[in-house]
Amino acid sequence: MKRSLLFSFIIALNLSLFSQQFVLSDNLSESVFCFNPAVAGIDNKISLTEFSKINNYPFFFGDSFVQYLGFDMPINSQSSGVGFNTYYATIGSAYRFYAFNLAYSYHFSFEKLKLSFGLSPGMIYKTIDLSNINYNDIVMLSDDPKTYYNIKTGLHLDYLGFFIDFTYTPVNGPASHYADNGHRRFYHDFNSYFGYDINIKDKQLFLTPSVKASAIDGYFSYVQFGLIFSSKNKFSIGLLNKGELSIYPVFNVNLFNKLILGASYEYIIEKNHFYKNTLEVFLKYSFNKI
Repeated sequence: MKRSLLFSFIIALNLSLFSQQFVLSDNLSESVFCFNPAVAGIDNKISLTEFSKINNYPFFFGDSFVQYLGFDMPINSQSSGVGFNTYYATIGSAYRFYAFNLAYSYHFSFEKLKLSFGLSPGMIYKTIDLSNINYNDIVMLSDDPKTYYNIKTGLHLDYLGFFIDFTYTPVNGPASHYADNGHRRFYHDFNSYFGYDINIKDKQLFLTPSVKASAIDGYFSYVQFGLIFSSKNKFSIGLLNKGELSIYPVFNVNLFNKLILGASYEYIIEKNHFYKNTLEVFLKYSFNKI
């Protein structure tokens, strides 16, 4: 669980916790391997923003509020694991998202080196109620109900506190007015993420600086810097930088050993004065032993 819980709803973007017995590293890894008790999965923020990437729109205009509710039912072992997670999310007044993800992972542990490989296919279904749209909601052409399919693969490496992840997600989405000749759009999502865990107090408190680079074909790319302070199995709090000018404080707390509550606030200013002002809350219950 640890710092990965924080990134389960803020970075490129999982409603999964991971089992204490299954933890390979004490880091903020964004890899599919450290999000899930089965150490694999599709993170929710990627899933929720896929439709906007395909349509080449910013995710929100003006003020926004996002809420997530997810469940995870893992079955795992010390060397490998499988898992299933699902979530429901609302965006603004009109959008509803439903997601289902399967996951598999395998781990290799050496004296000082930890290596993991994971695979996770998923499906996201989006609906929209045009009668509920208000001025804060995003409005796009071809905004009918849509289904997206993706399969995420990744590699996670941990060595003496330094960690690095690579993930690749091909996504098959529906046609949009940005797709060539109205055909279905198939795109590729690439992410690399690395950082270092600074042990403050007997592996109970950590300070983790990190850098993430992301690219989605030619549609979107960014570099994100982060600094996270966390307590083992208790809480995470930190500050991220993303976009041309952004403030992104995040918070995650473990409630009653099974229930996880998280929140983040993001404010972004672009060169053309477009701004995104978004509050997100996240509630997650794990059926797995934490």
